[in-house]
Amino acid sequence: MRLGLGAVEVGWDLLSEKINDLVVVVDASGRISYASPASRILGYEPHELIGRTGDDFVHPDDLAHFQANTAALFSGDPVSRDADREHRFRLKDGSWRWLEGNPSLIPGADGRPIGLLNVFRDVTEKRAIRDALSEQMRRASMAEDIAGVGYWRLDAATAQVTWSEQVFRMFGLEPGGRPGLEGAKTKVHPADAAASKARVAAALRSGEGWCNTPIRIIRPDGEIRHLSGRGVCEKGADGRVTFIFGTILDVTEEVVARRALEDSERRCRLLTDHASDMISRATSDGRMIYLSPSATRITGYRISELLPRQMREFVHPEDLGGFLTAYGDLISGRAEGGQTFRYRVRHKDGSWLWLESNPWLVRASVEGEPDEIIDVARNVTEQEALKARLNEALAEAERLTAVKSNFLANMSHEIRTPLTAVLGFTDLLAERPNLDPLAQSYVERIAGAGRSLLAIVNDVLDFSKLEAGLVTITLQPTAPAALCREVMEMFGFQAESKAVELRFEAAADIPEAVSLDPDRLRQILVNLIGNAMKFTDRGSVRVRVGYDRRAERLVIEVIDTGPGIAAEARQKLFRRFSQVDGSSARGKGGTGLGLAICHGLAQAMGGAVSVRSRLGRGTTFSVSLPAPPAAAAQPAEAPAAIAEDLQGVRVLVVDDHASNRELARAVLEGAGIEVSEAEDGQVAVAMAARLPFDVILMDIRMPGLDGRAAAALIRGGDGPNRRVPILAFSADADSGASQTDGASPFAGWVCKPLSPSHLLSVLHTAVNDGRASSQDEALAAAV
Repeated sequence: MRLGLGAVEVGWDLLSEKINDLVVVVDASGRISYASPASRILGYEPHELIGRTGDDFVHPDDLAHFQANTAALFSGDPVSRDADREHRFRLKDGSWRWLEGNPSLIPGADGRPIGLLNVFRDVTEKRAIRDALSEQMRRASMAEDIAGVGYWRLDAATAQVTWSEQVFRMFGLEPGGRPGLEGAKTKVHPADAAASKARVAAALRSGEGWCNTPIRIIRPDGEIRHLSGRGVCEKGADGRVTFIFGTILDVTEEVVARRALEDSERRCRLLTDHASDMISRATSDGRMIYLSPSATRITGYRISELLPRQMREFVHPEDLGGFLTAYGDLISGRAEGGQTFRYRVRHKDGSWLWLESNPWLVRASVEGEPDEIIDVARNVTEQEALKARLNEALAEAERLTAVKSNFLANMSHEIRTPLTAVLGFTDLLAERPNLDPLAQSYVERIAGAGRSLLAIVNDVLDFSKLEAGLVTITLQPTAPAALCREVMEMFGFQAESKAVELRFEAAADIPEAVSLDPDRLRQILVNLIGNAMKFTDRGSVRVRVGYDRRAERLVIEVIDTGPGIAAEARQKLFRRFSQVDGSSARGKGGTGLGLAICHGLAQAMGGAVSVRSRLGRGTTFSVSLPAPPAAAAQPAEAPAAIAEDLQGVRVLVVDDHASNRELARAVLEGAGIEVSEAEDGQVAVAMAARLPFDVILMDIRMPGLDGRAAAALIRGGDGPNRRVPILAFSADADSGASQTDGASPFAGWVCKPLSPSHLLSVLHTAVNDGRASSQDEALAAAV
């Protein structure tokens, strides 16, 4: 049979009907013009393929590749027989088979291709085998990568070395090629090269391999890697070595880690051997299994005398309970490691020394092994001795503080008591209308000296209270602008005498009333304005008041045009007993406590005092205090109204100083008050038991029965005055006499030196409170 394609005739006599390979002829358009009977292997009869193209049979994923191969043949480009010509073809039943084509061009009369002859062979089984082999190789390579093991083979006859991909990677090279025996040797570290060469030579001679032999190599980038190698020899029929098979494992990380561990252990041993603290290891039951050499230096015992005994055997009996509790809590998990505690242990010489222990629990890494306690104990015997001395010193300081407090209280009483008479009678004398001018000036000088002495005493006592934390802050509605102006005007006479301008400036947005302690603020301002007046001989002293509404803080500045303060001097302004310039301050007077008191009072009120100054340009002191807005305070009752309301009130004045009783009588009788006197507590109790009074004015410090005890007896008796207000009359009001809570027998207090207006005001409050209480009792009785 013959088939014609145009002018060319192809003979098919050679094509046997029994050939298993599928032969097809395709024209230039890609359509099949002939198919051999082998088409039946695909389930098709030959005529079913005629006129169809490869697009009808080739798998969609392979179609583009198939078409590209066909186009390349028809283009006249050289055909590579090594190119991939395997594609999947669809069988008639819909399944797919892999066929390998072997195409050839059919030339026409003019030499141009007019068709294509292709012989297809079924390679499905072969491809499956090849894919399985490839998968096995992939898995082997993966296993090699995971295990980190590289394989090599040395051909003894050719000296050729074959490496696996993992070996190439270990050597830092791209896989491929055969390095050869000499090439492989060049990668070995020079220090290991001779031993490696001798090892291979010995194996070739003896047929004996090697196992787990370390070797170093140098990568192209200079990095040194540590390998562990193994070699096995294969012999021929003549007994001679034909191949050496070897494996290598990169153990660089293990070597580095082992060396680091060894170095760490060496350093640890060095530290423990030379540490001054005692380092120990013990089992969870307290048996010591390791002690650093410092244990001998600390306890006096040799290590062999301490191991394997228990530490508890050496602990002081008084500390044993705490010691066992601490370790029990650590082992049970009730406490975390690293919590220090102290206990005493016995020294070999019989003495006791203090250790500070810092134990940690180390759980066993292997089940069944015991837990351990690692402890670092420090000898703190000297610290404990120092602490004991400090405790003794603290107790002594507290005792001395108590002595100082008692001394200050006594000093307050002893100084203020005569000052009460001096200032009180001076004020009474100054009020007399018939004094001649000279006598009036003498009286003013006496009053000024008395007030200066009182200021010094107050400074010392106030600072002592600040140091002891005994200053109380009483917040009440206060008109800040009015208070500042009032304090400033106290210095009007002094400013006039020195021809210094005294000015007051207040911002428009200052609240009418704020919540603060007016007495403490007044004390701060008296000190600051007094200092400004003291050191300003010309110019002005200004008091400027502002208010920060967002922060609710009152800001007061006292600005003078005095000589200013140097920077180095400003650093000691607020220190106690400190004066900026001793030579100038000596002529001005003062204790050097004023600014320290201002600083302490401002801090107690939650504020601060600061200073700005330049030499020759003056000084500005600023006071900043928390002062939230408050409702305006009720205006105080006028003195005349108070005196009128006290007409006919009966008062018992109790004081062991006749001058104080005389002064109180003069003030009270001037207001129309009936006065009775008692010279001590016993007399006061006896009089209160038989005579009714409206108020009792009780001195606190009296010989024999003091004021507090006398007031308690009056309160506890059944006389007519057990509910009458009792006022404390004291020169040390902050000592506790001023307390008006349920634990105190006093309803209020009157401080010495005596202020007539203050006495009448407190007395008026007490009388009104007593009247209200009596009315309540009468109402309750009626009900």
